[in-house]
Amino acid sequence: MSSNNELKTFAIHFMVGGVAGSFVKSFTAPLDRVKLILQTQDVAAQFGEGKRKPYTGIIDCFKRIPKEQGLSSLWRGNTINIARYFPTQALNFSCNTLYKDRLSKRFGPSSVTHFVSGALAGITTTTLLYPVEFCQTRITADVGSGDFIDREFRGLYDCISKITMVDGFHALYKGYLVAVTGVGIYRSFYFGMYGYWKEIWGKRNTEVSLIRELLIAQGITLASGIISYPFDTIGRSMMMEVGKPINQRKFVSVRNAVDSVYRRSGISGFYKGTTANYLRSISGSIMLVLYDQSIRYINDHY
Repeated sequence: MSSNNELKTFAIHFMVGGVAGSFVKSFTAPLDRVKLILQTQDVAAQFGEGKRKPYTGIIDCFKRIPKEQGLSSLWRGNTINIARYFPTQALNFSCNTLYKDRLSKRFGPSSVTHFVSGALAGITTTTLLYPVEFCQTRITADVGSGDFIDREFRGLYDCISKITMVDGFHALYKGYLVAVTGVGIYRSFYFGMYGYWKEIWGKRNTEVSLIRELLIAQGITLASGIISYPFDTIGRSMMMEVGKPINQRKFVSVRNAVDSVYRRSGISGFYKGTTANYLRSISGSIMLVLYDQSIRYINDHY
């Protein structure tokens, strides 16, 4: 592949991946917020100080959040989420294609290539965009309403200013190592299994219906999420510790975080918010298929 063709392919996959990701993300924004609140409320300052009664589950969240914070608060953090999600998905899909092509050229076509390129794509994207994901997590998990409980952050700039003022710029990478491990595992299975499945059906020259493709993509997205979810929980829990007074922090390392979550809730503590995550995973399967169908259309017509 020439450098010009490689750049063109990267650009096409970047745009299609970003547009596809942004398109489906707004529909699942309320589930994203519920998932993050349930996942992090045990270590969030607003709950620890008794300002907000903990939510008991996904139904309780959807009942109370509109009453306590307003209906539009279900989409809190969605603007920054879209701003994060476009480059995240664009880089994930385009880097996956780039790494896959280069690995195939160097080592020859292999099913393993799908898994390795997926992991590398996830690691690259997370490394570049982690501070934005950090801020998106903190803003989305903020349960202040402005009436009785002050909001912790008013936006991206406010979040960056307050966090770096207390803990320095490096604090925006808190939880990075455990998070990037989880993302690497997730993207490895996400892209790897889907690529392997397409390879199998391609060899059989079998036409796959859109419904079957969606169901397979959904199964892959769910499986990838289950495997990597504990890493996500620990990473986001560590994000929530940043900015607190030293005497209120529950842990300072990954090991402390794992021990704290396990002592508090057992194994189930690593999977809090999974019901909302399973429901929001529909967006991941739709995105896989939408991206794949868009690339096929572009290749066929342009």
